[in-house]
Amino acid sequence: MRFPVLQTLHYAVLMIFGTVVTAQDQFDLAEAMEQVRADQVSLVSLEKDLKELGKANLLSEIKDLKASLEHRLVLLSELKKIYNVGPKSREAVLELQIEQVSREFSRRVELLKFKKTLFMPLSLIEDIPAQNLVQPIEVKAQDLQALAGQSFEQEFIPLLEKHCYECHDSQSAKGDLDLEELVHARPLVVNRKAWLNVLQQLRIRSMPPSQEPQPSNADRLAMAAWLVEKIKNFDYSTVRQPGYEPAKRLTHEEYNHTIRDLLGIDLRPADQFPVDLTASSGFANSANSLFLQPVLLERYIGAAERVVDTALRGNTSRGWEHVLGGREPREALPFFALRAFRRPPSQSQTKELLQHFDQLVRLGDSPRGAFAGTVQVILSSPSFLIRTEATPNNDSKLFRVDDYELASRLSYFLWASMPDDELFDLAAKGELGNSSTLDGQVLRMLKDPKSQSLGSLFASQWLGFANLQRHKPDPIDNPWATDSLISAMKAESGMFFHRLIQNNEPVNRLIDANFTFLNEELAKHYRISGVNGSHMRLVSLKGTGRSGILGQGSVLAITSFPGRTSPVVRGNWILSELLGTPPPPPPPNASRFSERISENRKLSQRDKLKLHRNNPNCYVCHNQIDPLGFALEGFEWFGRKRRASTSAVTGQLPSGRKVIGLEGLRNAILDERFEDLLNQTVRKMLAYALGRQLEYYDEAVVREIVLDTQGDGGRLQEIIQSIVTSDTFQMKQLPKD
Repeated sequence: MRFPVLQTLHYAVLMIFGTVVTAQDQFDLAEAMEQVRADQVSLVSLEKDLKELGKANLLSEIKDLKASLEHRLVLLSELKKIYNVGPKSREAVLELQIEQVSREFSRRVELLKFKKTLFMPLSLIEDIPAQNLVQPIEVKAQDLQALAGQSFEQEFIPLLEKHCYECHDSQSAKGDLDLEELVHARPLVVNRKAWLNVLQQLRIRSMPPSQEPQPSNADRLAMAAWLVEKIKNFDYSTVRQPGYEPAKRLTHEEYNHTIRDLLGIDLRPADQFPVDLTASSGFANSANSLFLQPVLLERYIGAAERVVDTALRGNTSRGWEHVLGGREPREALPFFALRAFRRPPSQSQTKELLQHFDQLVRLGDSPRGAFAGTVQVILSSPSFLIRTEATPNNDSKLFRVDDYELASRLSYFLWASMPDDELFDLAAKGELGNSSTLDGQVLRMLKDPKSQSLGSLFASQWLGFANLQRHKPDPIDNPWATDSLISAMKAESGMFFHRLIQNNEPVNRLIDANFTFLNEELAKHYRISGVNGSHMRLVSLKGTGRSGILGQGSVLAITSFPGRTSPVVRGNWILSELLGTPPPPPPPNASRFSERISENRKLSQRDKLKLHRNNPNCYVCHNQIDPLGFALEGFEWFGRKRRASTSAVTGQLPSGRKVIGLEGLRNAILDERFEDLLNQTVRKMLAYALGRQLEYYDEAVVREIVLDTQGDGGRLQEIIQSIVTSDTFQMKQLPKD
């Protein structure tokens, strides 16, 4: 199939600037007309092929192209008639010809590409050799050494101006990236995340865009080396600070747990509240997402009334013994307020609560009725709903939190709930901050069943299986996808992570553990025999082909599309969530599968990805992503195992290492990416413990914890202990004025 667009366009240009029509011109015109007719024949053939394939959506485009070719043939015929007319008359017609050719060129090329793909034998779909594709820039030790004695101001900034400012200076700032401003904010690590993104874009050559002038390899390498030196090799101890923890309301889960521990009855009133948002940290407990909307205040007031009615109304309620603790109602109020406010109430607060109690008694309530009415006030108080920390009465900008605040930080980290009596007693004595006492309390709290929240909340939000319900299949087409199965899948992953913590396992057990938690329904889903009953229990995975979190249905489901797996989604999840090394966003000139490729049943998913990866704009990222996802192709979209050939579950990492199936993937991660796994575990756990997004000044404590724990494999209890004893966890810095 011949498309003579370029030749015809070249011919037309010659005609515009020509003054004499030569014999060669006559010959070229005749040949152009013949080639247009040949195109018409080819379109008829393509139209027939598309009809046989049922591609009705493309037939209208064929019709348009046929009309365009017919119109061009008319134009060329008219051109032939005016050959003996002057150049100016010719120019008017030929300008129209050029416009027509230009408009059709891109569409015709796309059709040519499509037909080539549509009828290409699968054996011909092969990877382009890596040496022929764009290779990422790798900064080596000698490149960093070469920077010695050079000036950042005189070497890096001019390169930035030359290659990046056209789109990313203060006036244009495309993509909200103003490098002109960022480069003058010192140290550069203040904008660490933005510069790491710039470094990654430089490294994989996705910026500047391909249509723009490109830096030489030497310039690109120099810029990348400067950023490695200024960002990755920066001495973060010079900017270390604990950060500021603002006041924040309880999350819905924290509210439910606190009501449970405060009143001794698990009512879960917040399940009826609007859903909590997830912050940039990936967790619902981050202060920057815990807004207190008016509608939520109304819910709190209504919930307080319902909770009191259920737990305390009536003398026989089981809640009374828990809240009174053997005291008379009026005497018990200050102690209840201490537990609810998580610190001793102020004198004015105590006075107001007692006055309210006395007033209710005067109005005819019994002491218990007055106590219940006052509890309702307490549960609607900002001191209960919002976690606040006191500011010292001096000019200190950096200070250690008091023992009551430390108790709350500790309990909401490990339990997602209020401190218990033992923590309150130690705080009252001023002993909780003692290092040996604190270590003992951490171990005690991790043994408590309430620490299950580290699996059901922390791990579920980090790894994403908290959102499993959103991926539930249509029960009409998939009757096996019951609510109880979804609950069991979430419980499996949460209980699994909690078990790792309770046993003080190293972080590699996250992906290579040979056990999990199953009930009968989930075991049948996995085709594992010998598990009976609805309760979840510890089960060995030996001989099942599963291991760790990567073999669990919750993760396999959230990294798939409805009804089919996606190596890209799974590979991206491993890089981004599990290892904390996300690939950069696709460059502007990278395309998704076209409909013509995505719906071609002759191409497997792997073949389609090969075609996509062979695009130089897509190669660098997909060369990292796809092999990881291919290794999990032995599992269906909702976690069942499936028969798959060795080639289907084989991928080749950028290092050249081949990974085959889950076992090969697991071993490759532990051999080549263990440091990333440990680093990501520390980062995520620290962000969850602090209840905020990590900032550049937290990098020093992250590196310190990684260094302190990596010698023993990064055991999870040691990571938790290191977080709790860090100055970042125990101290606070007021924001700058």
